[in-house]
Amino acid sequence: MRKRKNIALFVAMIENEISSLICEGALLAAKEMDVNLFILPAGVIGATYDDVEANFYRYQYNTLLSYAQNKDIDAVVMEYGVITSCMAPEDKPNLLKQMGDMPIILIAGEEEGYSSICINNRIGIESAVHHLVRERGCKKIGYVSGPVETSQDAKERLDAYRFAMQENDLQVDESLIAYGNFSEFSDEAVTALLTNHPDVEALVFANDHMAIGGYRAMRKLGLEPGKDILVTGFDDSPIALSLNPRLTSVKSDIKEIAYSAVMSSEDLIEGKEVHRLVDSHLIVRESSNPDVASGLTMTTNNMDELRNVTREQLKEDIYKKFFNIYFENSESLYMKNVYEKYFEYYMHLVNDEGELKFDEQEFLEQYKEFSLIYQKGYVELGQFFAMTYLMQTYLNHIVKKEDDRLILQRAMMASNQVLMDLITRQKSAESDTNKEFEIVLSCVTRDMLQFSKEEKKKYETVITKFQRLNFSSGYLYTY
Repeated sequence: MRKRKNIALFVAMIENEISSLICEGALLAAKEMDVNLFILPAGVIGATYDDVEANFYRYQYNTLLSYAQNKDIDAVVMEYGVITSCMAPEDKPNLLKQMGDMPIILIAGEEEGYSSICINNRIGIESAVHHLVRERGCKKIGYVSGPVETSQDAKERLDAYRFAMQENDLQVDESLIAYGNFSEFSDEAVTALLTNHPDVEALVFANDHMAIGGYRAMRKLGLEPGKDILVTGFDDSPIALSLNPRLTSVKSDIKEIAYSAVMSSEDLIEGKEVHRLVDSHLIVRESSNPDVASGLTMTTNNMDELRNVTREQLKEDIYKKFFNIYFENSESLYMKNVYEKYFEYYMHLVNDEGELKFDEQEFLEQYKEFSLIYQKGYVELGQFFAMTYLMQTYLNHIVKKEDDRLILQRAMMASNQVLMDLITRQKSAESDTNKEFEIVLSCVTRDMLQFSKEEKKKYETVITKFQRLNFSSGYLYTY
């Protein structure tokens, strides 16, 4: 019987959106490979925090890095770029040397002699600048950088901004560049930049988190993001969708990076080196184009262009435009099959004579199965509706009778309503679950303090409370 491999995944902070996405991608790969995955939040070494008192004990997370030397661990995957983002470049290699000859692959960071999987920062930042200049007509574009002294990503993204400005025949003005630390506390840097340059038309942020502070700073100055100043970010983290207006961002698919890193662990264990760049691309939202609708600008021109597109071209174009997962695994391939199956079904609702032929119940069932690509998180809701809109518009060009077009439209509206009802019920159930989780966690905290002098009771309370939440197994680690 094959011994299952043990892979240690070191992330910076579990509560961080990027670290959370890394965990998701790594879990996908672990399931695919049938390996044990141990997720350890190692913190950010040498980090300083605005609220010192609240973060006084964060250094304790760093001690978890010592688990990399455990003889039962077969390989290590490390969110290196973030964990070491506050370390001096000359000190970083020492961290890796402490781990001996353990097979290690680095995420979003590189060191000579170590395997790594990194983001292609250049393509993403260049596409953001090209979008602002060529599509939105901006000439004066500011840039909010991460810490270039300690972060490779920050340096590469800043270099890409400078290159893209020159490529568009625009002067690189160093006073238009502000420096943050990749956290949301970029208010001061953005305020200074905009105060010194009140005629700035757009701001490119080196990550999404800094755009949070950027939005605050703009509004304090009486400026509205997306209207008075166009804004882009990087990472396409969940924050990008929660901001108002929704943030145009560069999607680097951090899930893919983590997935690839864990999938490469077998090569590492066999002594092979792995080096890969994962592409990034721009997702345009309201912060840089107020007219954008659900991730796609619908104009009369591109609707007319549908007349000249073959079905196969349309199928391929929709998939490339909207799907959020770019790496292939059993689940993403299944979702691609769900999409292709629905596309073929939908396109054959109209026969060669331009007549609509379909059964309403079958139509609803097919639509429900197709909606899995949204429910499983492969596309956003707005993108899902944009996909169905494009397909419906394409069929409208083929259907000959106006009555048939109305029947199709009513069927789509009814199916959309069924999906929205389902989403509402799911959100209500999730809200109830979250409330229960919060109550149980507060009880754990209370009881841990109450029984602080009774070791057995103190730990028993954790176990019993988590059993209530249907946890089947777990470990307790003491510092």
